[in-house]
Amino acid sequence: MRNPILFFLVFILLFFSGCELFEKEEEDPLEGYEFEYYTNPTDPALFTVTDYEGYKLTYWGDRDQEGNPESFNKVSMQIPGEEGEVVLYLDADKRPEIIYAPNGATFEFDWTSETTFRLNAISTTGEVQVSIPIYLDSIYTKKSYVQPEIITNPFPVRSTIKNNINVRNYDLSGRGDHKSLQETNADIQVNIMKCGKPIKNALITMTVDPPIGKNNPLSNNNKDGSYYFEIPKADQNEPDYIKKCEKIAGIIDSVCKYWILIRVTAFFIGEKTICDKIKNEIQTSFPNATDQSITQYSKLAFKILPKLCEFREKMNEKGVSMEEICLKTYLFNAEPKPINYTFTLHVQIPGQKSFSTDPVGFDPNITTAWDIEAPSEISIEKLTTEPSDPGPGQGYTIVAVLLCPDPQGTDVTISISGDDGYSNSLTTTITQSSELTLFVPGGKEGVRDAIAVQVTG
Repeated sequence: MRNPILFFLVFILLFFSGCELFEKEEEDPLEGYEFEYYTNPTDPALFTVTDYEGYKLTYWGDRDQEGNPESFNKVSMQIPGEEGEVVLYLDADKRPEIIYAPNGATFEFDWTSETTFRLNAISTTGEVQVSIPIYLDSIYTKKSYVQPEIITNPFPVRSTIKNNINVRNYDLSGRGDHKSLQETNADIQVNIMKCGKPIKNALITMTVDPPIGKNNPLSNNNKDGSYYFEIPKADQNEPDYIKKCEKIAGIIDSVCKYWILIRVTAFFIGEKTICDKIKNEIQTSFPNATDQSITQYSKLAFKILPKLCEFREKMNEKGVSMEEICLKTYLFNAEPKPINYTFTLHVQIPGQKSFSTDPVGFDPNITTAWDIEAPSEISIEKLTTEPSDPGPGQGYTIVAVLLCPDPQGTDVTISISGDDGYSNSLTTTITQSSELTLFVPGGKEGVRDAIAVQVTG
């Protein structure tokens, strides 16, 4: 059997110009584009590109001690005519890691190889979650992009044994095991917990009054439940900004070497195939689902992937150097003053409605650490199979982690239905955060299981 496709719902389901005289004016290769370079050597916002369609992308990253841009790890994109921003975080290998949509939907990339990953789409409220394996190498060879070709094999019909659900208290260790402000050189650190567990995949934005810089700060994620912000401190322009600005090309190109991969991914996910497949699965399996945030915003959210590298590709095609771009770039320098500020945090946790904190006073000359307890709404923190890509005849274990159940009891039902006729459905009751596991015997290649997790109470 090959990779069960996952998808869930509260129940959660998983599937696997003109002329002058006689001379024509030369076309301006930069026409339609606007650029902004952030000259403050401590500003985590590096560069902004507004393209001919009105999409505005801001690249965020790290600088060295002299203020030279070194790398970028996230991009925010304003969509013309839409409120809010799409935010893309990159992993250590500069591959897409997670996309946050303005409506609260999130799209996570769980890479298992250079060309294989699971796309986990989570709706705003967590009512609908979908997880689909993507095989990019199959796209290149014109095979199925979701499921490898079905090959007849000699494996017999799988065992009819129906195992029981195993339940154990979920390990909530790790509380307080965060990197310190000194380790991150941060100005503000935020630790997010939910029912005693660190939340490691949130998006936090900040509004500051009065504003510091042109962009609302985005959090850096330590991947341990802690997040940190760097607030611009310097109050002077850089005299050699052109040389520093030119470095933007190199750090963007270091990511855009994956351009072919990203473009193919964006098309197959964002434009049609997979988005349409997800939509069809949700409509078929959950016709009464009220949360449609995944299907409403998936195509716009994935627009950030081709836009990420588009301007560099066009500039290279037209023979425009980064120096020419920098010479026509607007400069913006954040100039914080030694006064107190007020900041508000806006927190987006996948599968949970976003929330904001009350305004808090902040002195830019003093570092601040802050603990936040997220609302204790019941949620499925994790739903996967081990192994994630079982082979023909190989059994696998369903693993579901639930947080914040009702202390008086929450019923959890796990149902499996294979297209080879195998089925199983079991219910258990939990009263605290728990990990549930259920073994499923292996089937022959091409068999697909639908696994539903229903949560009540």
